[in-house]
Amino acid sequence: MNTQPSRGPLIPQIIAALLFLGGSWFALILLPFVVGLAFDPDGWSSCAYLICGYLVYFGWFWRAWHTPSKFFALLLWLVSFVQNSYTWIFMLHEEHWHLPHLHDFHTFGVPGFGLVVFGWWLLASVLSIVALICEFLPKRHIA
Repeated sequence: MNTQPSRGPLIPQIIAALLFLGGSWFALILLPFVVGLAFDPDGWSSCAYLICGYLVYFGWFWRAWHTPSKFFALLLWLVSFVQNSYTWIFMLHEEHWHLPHLHDFHTFGVPGFGLVVFGWWLLASVLSIVALICEFLPKRHIA
């Protein structure tokens, strides 16, 4: 793995740093759930999803400071997109679910918290695609 300081495209580096900072909030909140699900025999699929999220989270941190190979960049941003859009895709297949339910979604006793969570997933999905595209744009040299 390349451990050189980042000399790659600046936009993906900034996006990775922003996603890492925003993801830090979720990483701290979800850590007790990951630990709890690890010891729950029926929670393996949720635990696997959350652990994958932590791998993406650490990938954002690494990308913010380093220049990856093109393969690693492609892998990071594709996995980031899938990880963050999975919930949206899953919900769209549910017959009884629709967007206004987010207003009633209470997590940690906070009304409307669902809008924050699902908004984050949407933002992270879009930014992952933008970063993926920018990774493969040619560098511009300022003379």
